[in-house]
Amino acid sequence: MAKLVSDRPGLLTADDNRDAYEAKGYFDMIPYITEIYDQILCSRSVGDKSIMIMLCPDNKWKMVLIDGDKSTVFPYTMVTNDLAPHAHPLMLNTLHCSESDNSFLFIAENEDPDDNPSILEVFDINPLQ
Repeated sequence: MAKLVSDRPGLLTADDNRDAYEAKGYFDMIPYITEIYDQILCSRSVGDKSIMIMLCPDNKWKMVLIDGDKSTVFPYTMVTNDLAPHAHPLMLNTLHCSESDNSFLFIAENEDPDDNPSILEVFDINPLQ
């Protein structure tokens, strides 16, 4: 199982973000932050289950599944997409694009670019721990 936060400076805080902005300016702070901090880009919860999408240094993406007191961290390279195999793993980032009262929603591009994207609705998650 992968660690949630790296040993480097760790999770990006509001203070870190402000300090980077003041030191580097808006456009130069983005590569700086991406190189050294773990960032929570999106979090969605349904009941006591949650999914977090994280961007970590070296452009490593992680999906964190949380069910009550159990959690598992999956690097995107470990996620097997057997529901929309043609979709790029970054489709997991689309979790922030939509909301549902009883499910997690993702948007997957179809093989034919002329087709509308598909919505992948996930009703349950099961961390491995």
